[in-house]
Amino acid sequence: MLATILGIHNTEIQKEKIIDKSLVLEIAKKLQHIMEEEKLFLNKDLSLTILSTKLNTTTHIISYLINTHYNVNFYSYINKFRLDHSKSLLNNPNKKHLSIEGIAYESGFGSKSTFNTLFKKDTGTTPSQYKME
Repeated sequence: MLATILGIHNTEIQKEKIIDKSLVLEIAKKLQHIMEEEKLFLNKDLSLTILSTKLNTTTHIISYLINTHYNVNFYSYINKFRLDHSKSLLNNPNKKHLSIEGIAYESGFGSKSTFNTLFKKDTGTTPSQYKME
């Protein structure tokens, strides 16, 4: 067991040596810009491959960056942006006409059920209840 843990630790140290820290910081800035300004998370088909192409890097580096700097996996990272966006839509009086399904799709989710599940896990309430508050 200890050898396994040490092996994993050594592997992480080796990865850090391979990936240039300044490159990771540069990509992190670009990633933040793409998410906040370009809202790439609204693309329901967003994948590591699409993101790595947009950032002109490899899927490995993007995955490593998200895992180590944000302590989440790719989908959790993207869904956080989607959930924040959905909350802003639910709170926007100009978007009251949208159904919950409409909010889900406008936020980049591929299905209403995934949206409902993740929303409730994040907020402790359903999107419908949140909308009525």
